[in-house]
Amino acid sequence: MKQVKGKTRRILRAKAALVVIDIQERLLPAIFEGERMVQNTVRLIKGARVLGIPVLVTEQYKKGLGATTPAIAAEIEGLMQMEKIASAHAARQVLTRRLRRRKFRT
Repeated sequence: MKQVKGKTRRILRAKAALVVIDIQERLLPAIFEGERMVQNTVRLIKGARVLGIPVLVTEQYKKGLGATTPAIAAEIEGLMQMEKIASAHAARQVLTRRLRRRKFRT
């Protein structure tokens, strides 16, 4: 919880979502402590599921960079995945629309 001018701000489940961005097989070796990050991401996904918070997963150019890492893929089976093959700006617009409309399952 964050204090702002004497007020406490809380995260509201109805306005929250977990977005997992581009944790893919071929990118993992370049990520500092990549395996640790994967383990922590799996924990976040499990926690979001318990709390009923929607999860959205993105992949950047799956054909070239590979699929989402197996440990994360096992946790997100049946959840909404979004492949980004357009520009970053276009992908950001689609992601923003989906988040605003909550067009993904918990």
